[in-house]
Amino acid sequence: GRRLTGSAHPLPLGRRRQRP
Repeated sequence: GRRLTGSAHPLPLGRRRQRP
């Protein structure tokens, strides 16, 4: 899923382990 919350994950959540 994509959650642009900007809390601590500036990246689209749901594709973890892909970018630092």
